[in-house]
Amino acid sequence: MSEIRPIDKAIEILSRTNDGNDLSPTHLTLMEHAANGFLNEKGLEKLEEIYQQVMAGEYKKPYLQGVEFMTNDNDGFVYFKDKQVEHFSWDYMYSPAAKDYLIELQDKYLFMERNGLTGKSVYDEDFCAMYNSENLDKLSKSAEGNTIMFSNIRSNGGSSISFFLPGRVDEDDVWDCEHQKYLVQQYDYVREFKSAIELFKFGSGEERPATEEELKLINCSFRFLKDNNHIESVDSMGFERYANFVDEDEEGVEL
Repeated sequence: MSEIRPIDKAIEILSRTNDGNDLSPTHLTLMEHAANGFLNEKGLEKLEEIYQQVMAGEYKKPYLQGVEFMTNDNDGFVYFKDKQVEHFSWDYMYSPAAKDYLIELQDKYLFMERNGLTGKSVYDEDFCAMYNSENLDKLSKSAEGNTIMFSNIRSNGGSSISFFLPGRVDEDDVWDCEHQKYLVQQYDYVREFKSAIELFKFGSGEERPATEEELKLINCSFRFLKDNNHIESVDSMGFERYANFVDEDEEGVEL
C-alpha cells in the first residue's frame, strides 16, 4: 500500500475540520505549506501528528501562546473557552505583550466564573472594583511584610510597548528581555529605540524583587494600584540605544 502524500493528508484534514476553520491559524498555514510541498522534516512530523489527531477525532486547537482556555481563529478573533472576547492584529498576536494581555483576560474571565458574574463585561465598573480588590488582597498577602520591588518599562521604536520586570533593572536588563528583543526584531528597520524605566514599590519592610505570580497580579491591576496610591514610584531613568548598527558614530553602517 502506497504512503499517503502530504498534500492528500492536508486535504483530508481540511475536509474534516470545516474547511480548516476549526484549525488554529498556525496549523492552517501548515496545511497550505503541505499542499504546496514546502514542508521540511519537522513540518512533515507536525503534519502527521495533526493528521492522526484529526482522523481519531481528537484534534483540539492549541491554546494561544500556551495560555489555558485562550484560542484564536483565522480572522484574528480571540476566544476564552470558545467565547469571543477580543481581536488582535497579526503582528501583535504572538508578541510577549499579547501574552501578558492574554493572561490578564484569562484571569478576569476565570474570576468572573468563580463569582457568578458571567453576564458582566470585564469593563464594567463594579466588576473592575471586585476584581482589583481581590488582586490587591492577594498581593498584600503575598508580600508577607516585605516591600515588593518592580520596574515598569515603556519602550518605543516602530511601535510602543509597556511591560514589567522584577526588582531594580538597568539598561542591559531591558535590552536583553524578550519584550525588547521582540520589538527590535519586528522593527529592525528602525535605527533608534528609546526606553524609560520607572521603579515602583509595594508594601513595607525588607525590599525584594516581585515574584512571577506577583508580577502577574501587578500586570492585571497596575492602573488601579497606581491610581489609588497602593504602589509608589521611587526612581526613574531613560535611555536610547541603536539597533543593527556596528557603531553609533558610524551612521548608516549596518551589520
